[in-house]
Amino acid sequence: IPAEPLFRSLTAFIGIPALLKKRSDLPADVMESIRMLEKSGVKMLDMINKSMDLYKMEAGTYKTCPVPVELVRIVEQIGFELSNYLSAKSIRLQICINDNEVSAGAKFYVRGEETLCYAMLANFLKNALEACPANETVKISFFDEPRVRVTVNNPGVIPLEIRDKFLHKFASHGKIGGTGLGGYSARLMAQAMGGSVSFTSDEASGTTIVIDFAVDSRLASAECNIGDLRALVIDDNEMLLFTIREILRSIGLYRIETMADTDSARAYLRSGQAVQLIILDWNFSAGSCRELFRRIRADEDFKKVPLLVISSEPVDEEVRVAIDEGSVELLSKPFSPDLLLKKVEGFMARMLQLCVKVVN
Repeated sequence: IPAEPLFRSLTAFIGIPALLKKRSDLPADVMESIRMLEKSGVKMLDMINKSMDLYKMEAGTYKTCPVPVELVRIVEQIGFELSNYLSAKSIRLQICINDNEVSAGAKFYVRGEETLCYAMLANFLKNALEACPANETVKISFFDEPRVRVTVNNPGVIPLEIRDKFLHKFASHGKIGGTGLGGYSARLMAQAMGGSVSFTSDEASGTTIVIDFAVDSRLASAECNIGDLRALVIDDNEMLLFTIREILRSIGLYRIETMADTDSARAYLRSGQAVQLIILDWNFSAGSCRELFRRIRADEDFKKVPLLVISSEPVDEEVRVAIDEGSVELLSKPFSPDLLLKKVEGFMARMLQLCVKVVN
C-alpha cells in the first residue's frame, strides 16, 4: 500500500482531535475520547514510519545519519520502561562496561542513530527478559576493544527447534502471538548502522546476543558534548512545546528554550545567547512567522544554525527555496516522535560543530 494516502488520511485523524481539544464546551468524557483518538493516530503514524524504515533496510536503501549516541542512558531508560516486567519476575538488569559494573554517571558513546540504537536494544532486552527464568540476572555489557561490541546475556536457552533460524522472520517458539519480527528487525537495525549480530546458546552460559558495531563507531567521551547543545523551540501550542521538549530530552538535549510567541523569540535572539538548533512552528500568523524567519536567515550567526520548520499548511516560497537549498528542513504535521528525532539527528554533526566553535 503506498504510504502517501495513509499519511493524508492520518492528517485528519490526528488533526481534527487537535482542533477539538481547543474547545471548552466539551464534557470531560468526550475530551478523554478525543485524546485517545489522537494518541491512536500518532501511534499508527509511528508504526507506518517504522515499517517504511524496515522496508528500506531490507532493500538496502536506508540511509543512516550517524551521531554520537550514549548507550548506558538508553539501557537505563529501557530498564525503567520494563520495570514492571523486571519486578514481576524478580529479574536484575546488570549493566557493565569492559566487564566492570557501571557506577552512577557512567557513559559509553558510539556513533550510530539514536532511534535505531534504542529500538534495537529494546528488542533484544525485552526478548532476554521474556526468556530469562525468574530470580535471575540479565546482563548487558559494552566493550571498546578490539572493536565496539555490545552483548546481552540471559540464563535461558534458545530451543533447538528454532536455533538455526533465530533472528530470522517468523522464528518463534512457545510464545503466544510471537512472530520473531522483533529480533529480525533488531538485526536489520544493527546492519543498517554497519554492524552485525551473532549469538551463542548453551546450557552452561545461557544465551548471549553479540552486537558488533562498525569499526569506526567508538567515540571517546571527550568528543561528545550533546549535553552542551542548546535548542530554541518556538510554538504557540503549549502542549506541542511540551511534547517537542520531551522528545529532544530523550536523546540527551536538555538545554531547551521554549517560546510561545515570536516576540519572545526575537528578544531571545537579540540577547546574543548561542543556540545550535531552532525549531519554528509555521502556524502563527503568516506575518510574524515570515518576519522571524527572515530575521534568522539575515543574521550571519543564526543563518548557520540548523532550522527546522514545522507546519500543517503550505509554507512561503522563500522557505521552500531555503529547503531546496538544504539549509532548512521541513517537518509536516502530523509527525511522530521518530520523524522529529530523525530530522534532529540529521542536523547533529552541524550542531556539534557549532557548539565546538562556541566553546573554543
